[in-house]
Amino acid sequence: MQNHFNLIYENWIPVAGEGRVSLERIFKDSSLKGLGGTPIQKISVLKLLLGIAQAAYTPEDDEAWM
Repeated sequence: MQNHFNLIYENWIPVAGEGRVSLERIFKDSSLKGLGGTPIQKISVLKLLLGIAQAAYTPEDDEAWM
């Protein structure tokens, strides 16, 4: 038996009022309003989400940033 964990589909991100949700649901469900967990967990998850968002769309030049 192999242990595995899928960061996209398994519930692991704490969300206020929802419990743990998947990364997929974070990006699909606009009704999720705030991260849950400890301050350290919130900062860590926020940095991960910012990295994913930036990798998905990074402007090509300074004009695009504006």
